[in-house]
Amino acid sequence: MNDLISSLNPFSAKHHALENFNKLNLLSKLTVIFVTTLASIATAFICTSLVFRLLVGRLKPLDASLTSPQNDLAKKIREAAMPILEQNILPFDEATVLHIFSFLDKNSLKNAMQVCRHFRRIGADDTLWKGEKKLDEDKSLYENYLKREEIVSRIRSKTIQPQETKLRKTAGNSYVYESLLISLFNERIRIYDTKSGKETEFSKPVSAIEISKGHLLCGSSSRLEICNLRTGETLKALAIKPLESCPLSWISQQEGLIFAAYHNKIAVWDPEKDTLKWLKGGHTKLIKDVACYQGFVLTYGKDLRQIIWNLENESILNCAPALPCKIYEGKLISLRFSDGVLNSIDFKTLISSAISFFSPRDHFIVGSEDEVDFGFKTYVVQSKLIICSILRITVGDLNDDKLLYFLSLPTDIPPVEKPRFSDFLLSSKKLIAHVKSKNHSRILIWDFETGKTLFTLPVINFLNFKVMEDARVLVCECLDKLVLWDLEKGEYIKEIPIPTRTEIFRRMSKIAPMPEGKIFLESAYDRILLDFNKKENVNSKSCILS
Repeated sequence: MNDLISSLNPFSAKHHALENFNKLNLLSKLTVIFVTTLASIATAFICTSLVFRLLVGRLKPLDASLTSPQNDLAKKIREAAMPILEQNILPFDEATVLHIFSFLDKNSLKNAMQVCRHFRRIGADDTLWKGEKKLDEDKSLYENYLKREEIVSRIRSKTIQPQETKLRKTAGNSYVYESLLISLFNERIRIYDTKSGKETEFSKPVSAIEISKGHLLCGSSSRLEICNLRTGETLKALAIKPLESCPLSWISQQEGLIFAAYHNKIAVWDPEKDTLKWLKGGHTKLIKDVACYQGFVLTYGKDLRQIIWNLENESILNCAPALPCKIYEGKLISLRFSDGVLNSIDFKTLISSAISFFSPRDHFIVGSEDEVDFGFKTYVVQSKLIICSILRITVGDLNDDKLLYFLSLPTDIPPVEKPRFSDFLLSSKKLIAHVKSKNHSRILIWDFETGKTLFTLPVINFLNFKVMEDARVLVCECLDKLVLWDLEKGEYIKEIPIPTRTEIFRRMSKIAPMPEGKIFLESAYDRILLDFNKKENVNSKSCILS
């Protein structure tokens, strides 16, 4: 081994290279050094380029839009398969290939489509891409899939910024439905289509609107309407007796019924039967929310009363100072303000039973009704009940009435900073919450099934967050920027600068992910549309729609 190393070493005493080099004159020495240096650089460049090309060729992702082989493996498969395909002696027809392809996942199907044009044509059949969203009606489901993948790659790219469009600001909040932005001001309804860039406007003598099942619900003190969402054409209407000093507060639709709140009264319109019923006499202040279940109606008002109504005879079945949370399997889950107990009420029998895995002392100070009403949220996923308050998150099983796990505030935040949970979100088996404090604000992400902490994300000047489900990206809205995080890895992706906002508008901020890689932002004085479907040119300015 030593002899081998000695023979390969050019400076070994065996070759007398250094001894001979010292005998050369100055010009010869410079010539040897110069030529040796050039040879070393050329050798390093050639070896580096060969290794680089080899690694890139093997590791690059496949482009499903190309028909030619993109790596050595695909070339070998093509060379082996083409003689058989050209002779058309396959032992099965296209229908059989389509059936075989139906068992492949999306990535395997894309790889199979690289073999030949026949496989590409069969693999692009719409039956194999049924789960894909139709972003463009003129394209096939496979082409829509490719477009969606391109948009996702732009969102997750660390360098690509979206195109920014400043929209005309309207008084009041905007409603988001698919690719539409709908707003109401001075009895004028304005609809902006983010896909086509067109804006339509029409007059309606209404004071409240809502979007439900692809229709526009409009209401006033004397009329309720169901309208075409894009044209404003009235599809069905009902005239009602005007109520003095009772303007319409809000309108909604549940179980096919239209609910319209007139201060402390509720009008219930059945469009199919064209009948109108009134629920009144129960609340003393504005009704804030309504829910419906098989002929029973639940209302909750600013008087902090929870009322269960029998819709058929318009009578009150139960009235209590409580906060309604969720309806699960014919039972109403609500929080009693008197003792902080979370109980379950059967709609048909009105029998109440306490939920034992919930402890009011762990979530809030008993008797502080304003605190409960402001910071208490619940979610139901299958049989699991998630209870979120400013102090704790509890997850329990409703069927077995047992605690599964609870999540407390981080212990590393000093109590003097008064840390608390302020925002909650449930997305794809992940529970996400914002922890607010003076100097240690952060976002915590847990595994919903086990309660295990997955990621901790630092945030500054936090306002709101939403999830772009297709891209699996968490979008955090801060005072002067959006921060994007990878939900799968918990890694920072990039920042998107937005106009500076002041603390005055913190609670008026709104963020809404939309189809085709768009994000809608709204505050008290501006509306912004960010579009990842269009790459931002760093030398161009934002366009403004006036």
